Amino acid sequence: LLDAFLLVLADDLLPDFIKVNSFGDALAASLVMAAVSIVLQTITGPLSDRWGRKGLIVAGMWVQAIGLFVTAASNEFRGWLVGSLLLGIGTAMVYPSLLAVVSDVAHPSWRARALSVYRFWRDLGYAIGARLGPALFTREKSLLFNPRHVARTRAGGSGKPLSAASPSG
Repeated sequence: LLDAFLLVLADDLLPDFIKVNSFGDALAASLVMAAVSIVLQTITGPLSDRWGRKGLIVAGMWVQAIGLFVTAASNEFRGWLVGSLLLGIGTAMVYPSLLAVVSDVAHPSWRARALSVYRFWRDLGYAIGARLGPALFTREKSLLFNPRHVARTRAGGSGKPLSAASPSG
């Protein structure tokens, strides 16, 4: 789910990039991530058989985190391109390794079902993360950072200021 969370954060950053740059630049940066990931998975999948799963998963998530940091810290297309490239490399390290872990522990008679369950929960993480991520982590609409929403929640959802909603006020 951490992998899904990292990618949701990346998708959440794209609207800010589009405000500063063009939609075409944002699309190009997104396509770089997908293309790099797809091509490199053909290399990193067999590599996880030789080097082990855990190392590639951990290193891949760190590469994704660095890619997100580069993306968030950059206001230029070049920075977004580098961030997307790093996200693609990290994703290529993580995805086939996680699938291989599930295959490693599943008996052949129930391996297909195990992979289906894994992919269901992974994809559900994307769907939930795509909805919750922006609500929780973007400052304008954030459930965590927006002072009006926090005050409304503390006031029992009344929408009144805390002093008006409290029993003593």
